[in-house]
Amino acid sequence: MVRAGGTVDFLVATAFVLLLALALLTVVLGVITALSVNRRTEDDSERERLPR
Repeated sequence: MVRAGGTVDFLVATAFVLLLALALLTVVLGVITALSVNRRTEDDSERERLPR
């Protein structure tokens, strides 16, 4: 027989895992965005140095 507390514990643990996954995804997307912006900035600065 399943206790009601067991169901609540499961839901709380699931919510915690989902929030942890969301936080990790946010960090990963932030790093990818930062690297992408940095790469674009470097490309733009090299483009300005080329003679026209």
